[in-house]
Amino acid sequence: MDAKLKAIVKILVDKKTTEQKRADTVRLFHDRKKDGDAIPPFLEALETGTPAVKTFVLRAIALVLNEDAKARKTYAEATIAACMKVATTKPKGKTDYPVQDEAGRPLGAVGLAAIDKIEELAGHADVAARGAAFNAVYWFHEGDRAKAAKRLFAVVEGGLAHQEIQTRRDAAFAPHTWGPLAGPLVPPLVKRLDDEDEHVRDSALGTLGEIGPAAASAIPKLIELSKDKNHVVSCVMVLGDIGQDTKEIRAAFKAAEKLDPEFVPDAAKEALAKFAKAKKKKKR
Repeated sequence: MDAKLKAIVKILVDKKTTEQKRADTVRLFHDRKKDGDAIPPFLEALETGTPAVKTFVLRAIALVLNEDAKARKTYAEATIAACMKVATTKPKGKTDYPVQDEAGRPLGAVGLAAIDKIEELAGHADVAARGAAFNAVYWFHEGDRAKAAKRLFAVVEGGLAHQEIQTRRDAAFAPHTWGPLAGPLVPPLVKRLDDEDEHVRDSALGTLGEIGPAAASAIPKLIELSKDKNHVVSCVMVLGDIGQDTKEIRAAFKAAEKLDPEFVPDAAKEALAKFAKAKKKKKR
């Protein structure tokens, strides 16, 4: 480990470091390709650090593993073991740091090698441990997603049907980064648009928007939900992301503008611009 990397690691794991300084230090690992030597001291910090230290160290580990393929392979087993321990251990005392949930981030960065443990966490009795599983799905290594999709989508679908509200919230947000690849999750996400919890509905809407055109089967439900003032703006935006310009959708936009004349017009304008852009692409 070179002197510069040693200094960065020391700042991050020092319990006296301020939260802002620690956050700034984590950002130094963005786009750095050869920081694998930092993983051993980071794993050691997960054994002895405070919840604050652990939270930021977990984020740094994930950044390193995402950028350094050799480190991902070399430290996969040790990272998985350390993250599983953090994910399934409740912090002592009260803490504002979501350390159990954050353990999912490096698990996701590890990729395929961690999939068995992600499935294990998804079935854990502790809601925070389950949260780590869905965080792992969110941060799952992009190079491994196609191979892992079937199993991870089963994890998400199980979470969407869970009796606990927080787990449904986590599951609805988990595929947010998967784009069109998450198309198979559209039906269970559409079901959650009727969820009793507003946050679950909001997360499902956001994820459908990120899925984009592959979420076209959600259009009838989105038009229906656009009649709800609490979700009208989001529905208009998601319909724009899906990108199908139809008479029914334009009629829904007009009705939505009457329901919320303050915010819907801008959202509808943006959606129509996306429709126009999509049409131009098709003509090329």
